[in-house]
Amino acid sequence: VHEASNGEEGLKLIDRTGPDLIILDLEMPDMNGLDVLKRIKSENSFHKNTPVLVLTSDNDPRKIVELLNANASDYVEKGTPEEVLLARVRVQLRIKELLDELDEKNKKLQRMAETDELTGLYNRRYVMRRLEEEISEAYRHRHPVALTIFDVDHFKRINDTYGHTFGDFALKEIAKIIKGSVRLEDVVARYGGEEFLVLSPSTDKKGAYRLAERIRGLIAAHLFKNRTAETRITVSAGVASYPEDDAFFPDDLLKTADRRLYIAKERGRNRVVWDG
Repeated sequence: VHEASNGEEGLKLIDRTGPDLIILDLEMPDMNGLDVLKRIKSENSFHKNTPVLVLTSDNDPRKIVELLNANASDYVEKGTPEEVLLARVRVQLRIKELLDELDEKNKKLQRMAETDELTGLYNRRYVMRRLEEEISEAYRHRHPVALTIFDVDHFKRINDTYGHTFGDFALKEIAKIIKGSVRLEDVVARYGGEEFLVLSPSTDKKGAYRLAERIRGLIAAHLFKNRTAETRITVSAGVASYPEDDAFFPDDLLKTADRRLYIAKERGRNRVVWDG
C-alpha cells in the first residue's frame, strides 16, 4: 500500500507504481479529488482502466452523480465501517481481475485473427490493412514504401514428391528465414498458400530489391531437411514500390509486384524482378 498527501503527489505515485486499485479522498489540499479523478480517467492516461474508489463526506446526490459520471468505480462515505470498506475494495479488485482476463482474451483473439496458424506470420487480412496504412503514411510524409511478393518455386511438386507434412515444414522454414532477414519495422505475412509478402516502410525499390535478393539467396542455400526427407528449394520474387512505380493504391502496388513475380517465373525462377 502506498500513500500520498496531496493530489499532485498522488498522480506521480500512481505513474510510478501502477496500482491495481486507487482509493481517493475527495477533499485534498492543492487539488480536489474530482480533478485528480478526471486526470486519472483522461483518454491519454495509462491508468484510465484502474478502478478508483472515492472517499467522501458529501452525500449530496448531485455530487455522487458527478463522481460516477467522471468514471469513479464506486464511492464510500467517510465513517463507513472498515469491514464495509474492505468488502468494497475486494469487489473492485475482483472486477479488475475479471476485466484484465477479458482484455487478455480479447488480445489473444485479435492476435489469432491477424496470424497465420501454420507459420506464425501475419495473415493476408492484417497485411492488407497495414498496406493501406503505410501507403497513406508514405503519401502524407513523402517517403517511399516497398512491397515484395515471394512465391515458392514448384511447390506442388514438393508436396507431391515429399508429402504435405514436408510441404508445411518447408513453409515454416521459409517463414523463419524471411522473418530473420528483415527489420523490426518491416511486416512479413503469409499472403497465400505458398506466397509470402514483405512490406517495407521507408524503403525504395532498390533497397527492397537488395533485401529480396538476400532472402532468395539464403533460401536457395538452405537445406530443407526433416526426419522424412531433404531437398533444396528456391523462391521467385516481384518487387514494387511507391511512388517509383506510380502505384498510388494498394491494389496497384500488389498488381505490379505480382506481375513482376510472374516475369521472374517466366525467366526461369529462383530470381527477383524489380522492373518491367
